Amino acid sequence: GTGKMTYEAISTPHHNLRILANGGSDFFNQKNSIFSPPELQFEPLDGFLGTSAASYSNNLSLNLNGNAVYKFTSSHGLAATTSLGLQYETRDLATDRMLAANLIGGLDIVSSATSLIVEANHQKVKDYGMFAQEEVLLLGEKLLLTGGLRADASSNNGDPNQMFYYPKAAASYRLPVNGKMKLDELKLRTAFGQSGNQPLYGQKFTELQSLNIAGLPASRVQIVTGASDIKPERQREIEGGLDAVMFGSRATVELTAYDKRITDLLLKRTLVPTSGFQTQIFNGGVIRTRGIEAGVTVLPIQSKTTQMSTRWTYFASRCKVMSLPVPTFRSGGVSLGAIQIEEGKSCTQLVGYDSLPTGERVITQVGDASPDFKMSLSNDLNYKRARFYFLLDYQKGGRLANYTQWLYDFPANSVDYDEMVNGQKLGAKRLNDWIKHTDVYLQETTYLKLRDVTLSIDLPPAMFQKVFSGARTIRVGISGRNLLAWSTYQGLDPETSQVPGSLASARPWDIWGYPPSRTFWMNIDLGF
Repeated sequence: GTGKMTYEAISTPHHNLRILANGGSDFFNQKNSIFSPPELQFEPLDGFLGTSAASYSNNLSLNLNGNAVYKFTSSHGLAATTSLGLQYETRDLATDRMLAANLIGGLDIVSSATSLIVEANHQKVKDYGMFAQEEVLLLGEKLLLTGGLRADASSNNGDPNQMFYYPKAAASYRLPVNGKMKLDELKLRTAFGQSGNQPLYGQKFTELQSLNIAGLPASRVQIVTGASDIKPERQREIEGGLDAVMFGSRATVELTAYDKRITDLLLKRTLVPTSGFQTQIFNGGVIRTRGIEAGVTVLPIQSKTTQMSTRWTYFASRCKVMSLPVPTFRSGGVSLGAIQIEEGKSCTQLVGYDSLPTGERVITQVGDASPDFKMSLSNDLNYKRARFYFLLDYQKGGRLANYTQWLYDFPANSVDYDEMVNGQKLGAKRLNDWIKHTDVYLQETTYLKLRDVTLSIDLPPAMFQKVFSGARTIRVGISGRNLLAWSTYQGLDPETSQVPGSLASARPWDIWGYPPSRTFWMNIDLGF
């Protein structure tokens, strides 16, 4: 449920003040019941016949926002907008689970068991925020300046009352070009901003685990120790670019470059065992991401009967670990590649096995999970009453672990296993090569996809108004998505990447993934 209120306190030709308030709530309830009767084949041979599990979860999220917006417009072309706001949010999650084993009489209820495990997880988070922003339009609407400051506090931080401040600023200027170099308009822009990523619930605490020792209640300190001074990660981004309109508004060009740095990363480090703990959570480290985005739109044909619009976009990004206060680490094994976090290297570098000329197997970088670049090309053609549109997507580079092919090669079930290559079965050859080279199954994800195609036509009024006189226009169309794909990747889809939460930094992988859905649509749009 949501609610919104707007009150216009002042409204004159030069002054306008609005008070806005909005709030909302989201609630969900989830119940899970799992029953495994004793006669099922996959029941473990542990002496407990039958398993029953019950789980209940409730989550309530509330938010309340209040804003004041003041606009001033002078008779000399000066326009200024001042905004102030407050924000309050809460999230309350409660999950209770019961696992019952050795069911008496095979009943499926948790109370009919001789072994019962109970688990409870209750999380409550409160967030507070304030912001102020000033926006000024000067020089005959040529110069736009924006500045702002946001302050946030959260119960997830080590000090729930400490405010963290995030400034931002932006400027854009429309240059007077007067048709020079075929330019109709040229706008330069730059921006700076900071934001925060708060710690997860409970990372500031060292948890206690409940125990039962000879019938006596007890508590045991967990091996992961929290950080009482934990704080949000801080992201700072600087970007600059230009927008150009050319050839009598027949072409537009957009260029943007950015530099992003994230500091105070939320990390874990291994402690000396004699400290009584194994792992500590703390803030530290810096990663940097730089990228470029470009877009070109051209209107090559503009006539009474035919209009054509073509758009091309390009995107490339590189990430680098600038500082790492812990030793180089990776999550998971390297037999099918693993992302390794190492100072001075890419944040998404993949390491795996390779073989030296001596036959020795070593761990080395074998690729990168991020693509070199991405491009897209779209074309929209209108001829009289007909319209034709298509979108092509292209990606160069990037690597993905093809777990599916690896798992099917082992039992000799892969679709091409029996194909002969130099007197050896292809599937067996892949397995033999994989022992020496990880990249046999760590495959490149370069692709070209025909993403969307649409064909539609506006019916002449004479065709439908005799039957349906209430309609002003009728458009009939067909469209398709994911129609064609070209790729050297040997799995179903090079865009598939299934990474469970516990292995988020292990590797991008494809394991028994579904192919993308190829869909076709027919639609009729009516205008009255």
